[in-house]
Amino acid sequence: MKNKGAFITGASSARGIGWTEAKRFAGKGARVALIDIDSSTIEQTVSAIGTAHKGYVCDVRDTKQYKTIVAQIIADFGCERWFTHSLISSIKRC
Repeated sequence: MKNKGAFITGASSARGIGWTEAKRFAGKGARVALIDIDSSTIEQTVSAIGTAHKGYVCDVRDTKQYKTIVAQIIADFGCERWFTHSLISSIKRC
C-alpha cells in the first residue's frame, strides 16, 4: 500500500471500523483520505494517524455534495482503495 491512496468513509469514531481501517492503511504507508460528517472528530482522526493524510467533511446522504468531495479526493490522492463504513439506511415504499 506504500504511496497508494485509500478513501474511507465513517472514519471519525475511534471505536469504529472506518477508524481502524484508516489507521491500518496509514501504517502500511498509504495516503488516506477520510470522510465524515463530523468536522471536529475527523480532524482528530487525521491528527492521530499522521499529517500525510487528509479529512473531508461531507454528508454522504447528499449525492451532490458526495460527488463533489469524491472528485476532489481523486484529484488530491488518486485513490486506489475505497471503503465505505458510513451507516446510512433508507426505507422506500414499494
